Amino acid sequence: MEVSIQEQIAQIIRYALNFRSEIGRPKIFSGKDDKNLKDYEIIEALIPEIIDNITKIAYDETFGQVSGSNLTRAMKIKTFMSKRYDNLREIIGEKRFDKYVDFPEKIRTWRKQKFTKQQIESKFVKSVIQLYLTAAKRDLAVFQVELLPLIREWIKVSLESINNKGTAIDPLTLDKITREFLKTIDLGRVEDDLKDIVRDLQTYSMLIFFIKKFPDYDYIAEGSELVAILDKIREIILQIVRGLQKFPKIDEKILQSYELLQKK
Repeated sequence: MEVSIQEQIAQIIRYALNFRSEIGRPKIFSGKDDKNLKDYEIIEALIPEIIDNITKIAYDETFGQVSGSNLTRAMKIKTFMSKRYDNLREIIGEKRFDKYVDFPEKIRTWRKQKFTKQQIESKFVKSVIQLYLTAAKRDLAVFQVELLPLIREWIKVSLESINNKGTAIDPLTLDKITREFLKTIDLGRVEDDLKDIVRDLQTYSMLIFFIKKFPDYDYIAEGSELVAILDKIREIILQIVRGLQKFPKIDEKILQSYELLQKK
């Protein structure tokens, strides 16, 4: 049976809401009720209808904007995603970004490999939505408002403790160090446990990215209702950042980011 684009997007989003670290998995019940629940079911219990709402937004901002054949849609999506998510070039690298966003070439390759139209459609949807979610996890606005203040203050204290000189670091330099640090632990060769914590942090950043769009789609009203939902997520993010601070040798990685920035 053929699966619609919206149904496939929902499946991808459920898979994306998979927490890798124990600290990242939210605790919503006092007993053992959540032991048999999947991660996305826990999030849905925390924020009702969130999967449906994110699915509608993701569809609207990608496939809902284009029409035509697979190749025609691929060309249109490549054009607007290249512009909208240009900030990913710096994060994942120029060549990788160009490869990820080249949906027309992917379509041509799948045709040469003799995949059926239905298989190509499925691969196309998965490729687009995965890149879209990658961008959502690393959204600049969410980073600036939600993550930067928390991690910047922690890095400031850490560097002052390491240097043991009490030397103040100016805010601009501190921001650069924080970005360098997050980029390093995001894409660098770090321990699996650390990668898991960072991935969970990104998952919650993605949730904030979508939740802040809910009023625009009339899924939720502005004001106290929106703040209450965001506060639930922020509380979990704070727990994850505190867990990240306790990670073995994390101060060394902060110092490495600082030294690397000094060399640039």
